[in-house]
Amino acid sequence: AAKSEPARVADGLEQNRPLTWTYTPGSVNKIVTFAGAIERGIINSDSVIDGITSSVTDSGFTITDDHVMPAAMSATEILARSSNVGTTKVAAMLGKQGLSHFLSAFGYGVTTSIDFPAQSPGILAASKDWRSIDMLTKPIGYGLAATPMQVLDAYMTIANGGKIVHPRLVSARIDSQGVRHPNVSSPGGRVVSKATASAVTEMLTHVVAPSPATGGTAAVPGYTVAGKTGTARQKTGSGADSFALAKLEATFVGFAPAENPRFAVIVVLDGQAGNVGFYGGSESGPLFSQVMAQTLRLNGVAPTRDPQGLSQAVTGPLVSGLAAAPTGPVIGAPSAPVKAPIKAHAGASDSKQAKSKAAKGKHRRVSTGRASRSHGASSTQSKPLQ
Repeated sequence: AAKSEPARVADGLEQNRPLTWTYTPGSVNKIVTFAGAIERGIINSDSVIDGITSSVTDSGFTITDDHVMPAAMSATEILARSSNVGTTKVAAMLGKQGLSHFLSAFGYGVTTSIDFPAQSPGILAASKDWRSIDMLTKPIGYGLAATPMQVLDAYMTIANGGKIVHPRLVSARIDSQGVRHPNVSSPGGRVVSKATASAVTEMLTHVVAPSPATGGTAAVPGYTVAGKTGTARQKTGSGADSFALAKLEATFVGFAPAENPRFAVIVVLDGQAGNVGFYGGSESGPLFSQVMAQTLRLNGVAPTRDPQGLSQAVTGPLVSGLAAAPTGPVIGAPSAPVKAPIKAHAGASDSKQAKSKAAKGKHRRVSTGRASRSHGASSTQSKPLQ
């Protein structure tokens, strides 16, 4: 309340921000591009994408990476390093109709099934209204808007083996006699195959690894975490300098244990204009780690690996930076898709992990959800578990 008006409450304090607030999600949206390309048989996690340049331009709009990337990387390494340019090359192979289909299938542009009024559907234009630049921006989480719950829902779909999880705010009601009546979710439809979901999950475990991967700070000792960093500029005005002056939003979203997912968590931190080193990995990752660790412990989830050390051990293709050359099939152009079997940001990118302290005045939005392979039930909370 303001000092001069003690009875007045500032606008927005009672909003359920995970459900009503929309933002540009940034790189956390990249899983839609990769899941779609894998589902269509265009790539697999080991496929090597070459010809990755320092930037790509369309209609006067340039997409870059924060630092120099290898000219050829596996799909897993592109996701782990969060390469914007590499992701746009995968999106080009998936095509406009394919990308639009999977964005809609993962729940963008519509409200979630959660039992809460006034939630926002976000913003996703119909593919017929896309411009050529949208094939550079939407794959990396620009050119659309989503609520934190929608982003979390997409990751719960992957955690649930490719089937939609219908989240709920109320898990059960208790009548006057003390009898508990569960609020059972209806079965969700399938978005991608179980094999695709497994492949994407494995790729996401490589994100939560030491540099050059971007999400090492989100590791939880004793558990394998699958997740993704995201950093995006929130454009609030117009003009040539609107992105340069925009504030940053830092996101980390993921689930654990990766081998048998039980919980999914999203952390979104609201930065300020001019924040230096404000990234999803450096800012939201550590908070994700704390929330997930406490959630798993309080719910009695047994560790799935040796808890020694903070960096999780991952299997499969090694994300090794410039030292090791990729070994998978090389994809040189959108016209040459690979049909190999599956084994298992504009202006701001989260690929650089800066050691910076959190900016003053940032706001936290944290949601947790229960992911269940057996019945698809989900419960959400809009604050960290205590």
